[in-house]
Amino acid sequence: GSHAAGSQDLTDQAAVFAKAAAEGRRNLHEFEWYAILEARGLQVPRYLYVTDPARLDASVLAPFAPKAIVKIVSPDIAHKSKIGGVKAVAVEDPLFVRFVLQAMQEEVLGHFPEGEKPKIEGFLIAEFVPFNQALGHEVLIGFKEAPSFGPTVTLSKGGADAEFFAQWSAPAH
Repeated sequence: GSHAAGSQDLTDQAAVFAKAAAEGRRNLHEFEWYAILEARGLQVPRYLYVTDPARLDASVLAPFAPKAIVKIVSPDIAHKSKIGGVKAVAVEDPLFVRFVLQAMQEEVLGHFPEGEKPKIEGFLIAEFVPFNQALGHEVLIGFKEAPSFGPTVTLSKGGADAEFFAQWSAPAH
């Protein structure tokens, strides 16, 4: 099973939305989506939300061995991979993982001028899940209340794959 660190139990779906609203966010963090999907009975990758990398030790990282995906958590950054905010990392050595997270934060912040630095809330450590490239690298799922249709669900290619197809299928100007 997966879990999220912190004082609030994120398995309570209403609490997830309330926390985001209280922080002025209109978007949920990835680990918050995991908590909601898990509460609905769907299988999600093992994950851990970390606000203090110094607290990472071998026992916390062991379930992710030998490799995990680490991502920066920030309400101000939409495309994390483009600025070094997503990395695959070997997790056997906690000191190495702490170093990677610190270096990631410095790299991400280095993309922004002084006075415009994004807020870094922490890091997500997620299970490395092998994938079939035939499906692409990411799948995007979206939910929306559309005035014309009511509740709608969108499923498409995500991430860089979506950007590639959008670039080549957009009307020429």
